[in-house]
Amino acid sequence: MFGLLTFSAWSAVNTGTSTIDFESITGGGTCAVSADSPVVLGDKNGIDPTPALDKDWVGLGKTTFKINLTGCVGLGGATTAPKITLSGTTVSGKSATANDSLFSTGTNATGFGVIIYNTDNPGAGNTNIATSSGGTIPIPGYGLGTALNGDTSVTLMAAVGCGTAVDCKGE
Repeated sequence: MFGLLTFSAWSAVNTGTSTIDFESITGGGTCAVSADSPVVLGDKNGIDPTPALDKDWVGLGKTTFKINLTGCVGLGGATTAPKITLSGTTVSGKSATANDSLFSTGTNATGFGVIIYNTDNPGAGNTNIATSSGGTIPIPGYGLGTALNGDTSVTLMAAVGCGTAVDCKGE
């Protein structure tokens, strides 16, 4: 009932390799979850970190990818909303928000990680950014009181980022 997705970024901003498990769907019911992997962020010319310095939640090298939900039964209801649950290793040594939202495994001395979200812009305080503690992303189009039955694909976005302006200090 889970999909494993690996992200990697072209050089210039070394995030290491980020492996994220899309484990299940919450909101009552069940689905099989799969994802195409790996997802590569940026292009062969690398990702320039400059636009993120001293700014909040700038996503660099944005890439869309799909999570496929199949055989969904009984998701959602009058008081619930279907959400994608995920887990993974995140960065450390930054603000609490960045430590919770920037996925990165392996060697990462830069403080940049992968942001997973379901909007065009991650933005500070955005509830659509996936976190390791909350670990869920709302499924677009399926809010409180809606049901998800059958099969669907959810388009999400991934980007390289460093967190809040405090986390992204240009030295």
